[in-house]
Amino acid sequence: MSPDTIIDVYCEICEERIATVRLGDLRYPMTGEMFLSPDAHHGYPAPFEPGTEWEFMRCPHCRYRPFLMDDRINAGDRFVYARKDGDEEPAPETMDDVLRQMAPEEEPQDDAQVTCEICGKKFPRGQIGLHRNNHRRAEAKRQKERGRK
Repeated sequence: MSPDTIIDVYCEICEERIATVRLGDLRYPMTGEMFLSPDAHHGYPAPFEPGTEWEFMRCPHCRYRPFLMDDRINAGDRFVYARKDGDEEPAPETMDDVLRQMAPEEEPQDDAQVTCEICGKKFPRGQIGLHRNNHRRAEAKRQKERGRK
Protein backbone atom coordinates (compact mmCIF):
# COMPACT_ATOMS: atom_id res chain seq x y z
CA MET A 1 0.00 0.00 0.00
CA SER A 2 1.21 3.46 -0.77
CA PRO A 3 1.67 6.14 1.92
CA ASP A 4 -1.30 8.06 0.45
CA THR A 5 -3.68 5.15 1.03
CA ILE A 6 -6.44 6.00 3.46
CA ILE A 7 -7.70 3.05 5.48
CA ASP A 8 -10.55 2.61 7.93
CA VAL A 9 -9.70 2.22 11.62
CA TYR A 10 -11.77 -0.04 13.88
CA CYS A 11 -11.92 -0.28 17.67
CA GLU A 12 -10.31 -3.52 18.86
CA ILE A 13 -12.89 -3.84 21.65
CA CYS A 14 -16.28 -3.11 20.08
CA GLU A 15 -15.14 -3.42 16.42
CA GLU A 16 -16.92 -0.20 15.39
CA ARG A 17 -15.43 1.96 12.64
CA ILE A 18 -14.06 4.96 14.53
CA ALA A 19 -11.71 6.79 12.15
CA THR A 20 -9.71 6.83 8.96
CA VAL A 21 -5.96 7.28 8.70
CA ARG A 22 -3.52 8.05 5.90
CA LEU A 23 -0.78 5.41 6.02
CA GLY A 24 1.97 7.99 5.51
CA ASP A 25 0.83 9.80 8.67
CA LEU A 26 0.79 6.69 10.87
CA ARG A 27 3.94 6.95 13.00
CA TYR A 28 5.00 5.91 16.46
CA PRO A 29 4.06 7.30 18.94
CA MET A 30 0.48 7.57 17.73
CA THR A 31 -1.29 10.84 18.49
CA GLY A 32 -4.80 12.15 17.92
CA GLU A 33 -3.96 14.35 14.93
CA MET A 34 -3.06 11.30 12.82
CA PHE A 35 -6.68 10.12 12.78
CA LEU A 36 -9.29 11.65 10.50
CA SER A 37 -13.08 11.65 10.60
CA PRO A 38 -14.74 8.30 9.87
CA ASP A 39 -17.23 10.12 7.63
CA ALA A 40 -15.99 13.59 6.70
CA HIS A 41 -18.56 13.86 3.90
CA HIS A 42 -21.37 14.07 6.45
CA GLY A 43 -19.45 16.33 8.82
CA TYR A 44 -18.53 13.90 11.60
CA PRO A 45 -15.60 15.19 13.65
CA ALA A 46 -12.30 13.38 14.12
CA PRO A 47 -12.55 10.91 17.03
CA PHE A 48 -9.59 12.26 19.04
CA GLU A 49 -8.38 15.70 20.01
CA PRO A 50 -5.16 16.65 18.16
CA GLY A 51 -2.83 16.47 21.17
CA THR A 52 -4.18 13.20 22.58
CA GLU A 53 -1.57 10.50 23.20
CA TRP A 54 -2.26 6.77 22.71
CA GLU A 55 -2.73 6.22 26.44
CA PHE A 56 -5.65 8.65 26.60
CA MET A 57 -7.43 7.85 23.33
CA ARG A 58 -10.93 6.44 23.89
CA CYS A 59 -13.38 4.88 21.45
CA PRO A 60 -16.37 7.20 20.87
CA HIS A 61 -18.70 4.18 21.00
CA CYS A 62 -17.59 1.93 23.88
CA ARG A 63 -15.32 4.41 25.74
CA TYR A 64 -12.50 1.87 26.07
CA ARG A 65 -9.02 2.29 24.62
CA PRO A 66 -9.51 1.41 20.91
CA PHE A 67 -5.94 0.15 20.35
CA LEU A 68 -4.62 -2.55 22.66
CA MET A 69 -1.02 -1.96 21.62
CA ASP A 70 0.65 1.42 21.27
CA ASP A 71 2.03 0.75 17.80
CA ARG A 72 -0.78 -0.92 15.84
CA ILE A 73 -4.31 -0.24 14.64
CA ASN A 74 -7.10 -2.56 13.59
CA ALA A 75 -7.87 -2.02 9.90
CA GLY A 76 -10.76 -4.49 9.84
CA ASP A 77 -9.18 -7.46 8.10
CA ARG A 78 -5.63 -6.95 9.38
CA PHE A 79 -3.49 -5.03 11.86
CA VAL A 80 -1.39 -2.17 10.57
CA TYR A 81 1.73 -1.22 12.53
CA ALA A 82 2.88 2.35 13.03
CA ARG A 83 6.25 3.15 11.54
CA LYS A 84 8.83 4.02 14.15
CA ASP A 85 11.41 6.78 13.66
CA GLY A 86 14.61 5.35 12.25
CA ASP A 87 12.93 2.40 10.55
CA GLU A 88 14.70 1.80 7.24
CA GLU A 89 12.08 -0.56 5.92
CA PRO A 90 8.33 0.00 6.12
CA ALA A 91 6.45 -1.47 9.04
CA PRO A 92 4.82 -4.83 8.33
CA GLU A 93 1.25 -4.47 7.13
CA THR A 94 -0.11 -7.89 8.06
CA MET A 95 0.55 -10.58 10.62
CA ASP A 96 1.99 -12.73 7.83
CA ASP A 97 4.59 -10.01 7.20
CA VAL A 98 5.44 -9.97 10.91
CA LEU A 99 5.89 -13.75 10.97
CA ARG A 100 7.99 -13.59 7.80
CA GLN A 101 10.29 -11.02 9.43
CA MET A 102 10.62 -13.12 12.57
CA ALA A 103 11.36 -16.37 10.71
CA PRO A 104 15.01 -17.38 10.50
CA GLU A 105 16.67 -17.08 7.14
CA GLU A 106 16.36 -20.27 5.16
CA GLU A 107 19.61 -21.94 4.25
CA PRO A 108 20.02 -22.54 0.55
CA GLN A 109 19.28 -26.13 -0.37
CA ASP A 110 22.10 -27.89 -2.11
CA ASP A 111 21.32 -30.35 -4.89
CA ALA A 112 23.33 -33.10 -3.25
CA GLN A 113 22.56 -36.66 -4.21
CA VAL A 114 21.96 -39.26 -1.50
CA THR A 115 22.71 -42.93 -2.05
CA CYS A 116 20.22 -45.60 -0.92
CA GLU A 117 21.88 -48.01 1.52
CA ILE A 118 19.78 -50.94 0.27
CA CYS A 119 20.07 -50.81 -3.52
CA GLY A 120 22.80 -48.22 -4.15
CA LYS A 121 20.72 -45.91 -6.36
CA LYS A 122 21.24 -42.14 -6.08
CA PHE A 123 18.37 -39.76 -5.39
CA PRO A 124 17.93 -36.05 -4.62
CA ARG A 125 17.76 -35.39 -0.87
CA GLY A 126 13.97 -34.84 -0.85
CA GLN A 127 13.12 -38.08 -2.67
CA ILE A 128 15.19 -40.59 -0.75
CA GLY A 129 12.52 -40.96 1.96
CA LEU A 130 9.90 -42.04 -0.60
CA HIS A 131 12.33 -44.50 -2.09
CA ARG A 132 13.08 -46.03 1.33
CA ASN A 133 9.32 -46.40 1.96
CA ASN A 134 9.08 -48.43 -1.25
CA HIS A 135 11.79 -50.78 0.10
CA ARG A 136 9.89 -51.14 3.40
CA ARG A 137 6.61 -51.91 1.62
CA ALA A 138 8.28 -54.47 -0.62
CA GLU A 139 9.91 -56.14 2.41
CA ALA A 140 6.59 -56.20 4.32
CA LYS A 141 4.89 -57.74 1.29
CA ARG A 142 7.59 -60.44 1.05
CA GLN A 143 7.25 -61.29 4.75
CA LYS A 144 3.48 -61.46 4.46
CA GLU A 145 3.76 -63.87 1.50
CA ARG A 146 6.25 -66.07 3.41
CA GLY A 147 3.80 -66.32 6.27
CA ARG A 148 1.03 -67.62 4.00
CA LYS A 149 3.04 -70.58 2.61
